[in-house]
Amino acid sequence: RFKREPGFASVHAYDVVRVLLDTMENKNDSDSLKELILSKSRYEGLQTEFSFNKFGDVQRRLFPMTVVNNQFVPVQ
Repeated sequence: RFKREPGFASVHAYDVVRVLLDTMENKNDSDSLKELILSKSRYEGLQTEFSFNKFGDVQRRLFPMTVVNNQFVPVQ
């Protein structure tokens, strides 16, 4: 549709929206959105599962890349 492959920002944005939508579906008025997100142990992302630590930082597998001939290539 956009005539280019999605980048890492697109993947992360999709994952964040899914977390928010899934959490908001099960949220009561008295629940804290932050606490509900942090209370779930794992989320299924586009590339891999991920979770959040107690500070809200994401914990996920990284995919290091390098540039070769103006193309992103996974680091072996």
